[in-house]
Amino acid sequence: MARASDDKVMRLVEELLEKTPDMPVDKLYEQAKKANSKIGELNLRQFNARYPLQIKLRQARAKDSSAKGGRPRATSPRRRRSSNESRDQIREILLNFAVSLAGADERKDVVQVLAGVDQVVDRIVQVTGR
Repeated sequence: MARASDDKVMRLVEELLEKTPDMPVDKLYEQAKKANSKIGELNLRQFNARYPLQIKLRQARAKDSSAKGGRPRATSPRRRRSSNESRDQIREILLNFAVSLAGADERKDVVQVLAGVDQVVDRIVQVTGR
């Protein structure tokens, strides 16, 4: 699928989610197929991983970064900030793992993603410093 058509579909899905944030994935999929027939080559899970999930992940990251601008609480501001940063990093690691898993097309792809779980655990351990 061409990159320009990917961008077109991404914009369409993003606009639909802005208007109706809780729109079901199957409805988004149908709208995207109308805009680009090649989307029909993807199954619903692949479509969700490639478009709506990426948009929601981007929105969550933007929301988290804007929320960090607030003033830390009086009790242990340094520890709280560090804890929030670790939480955000762990959340991002797990979301990326979920996106990879959701994007797996076939059983062998799922197995390959799951085989990388040790790397995910290592990254989380590194973030927590344990």
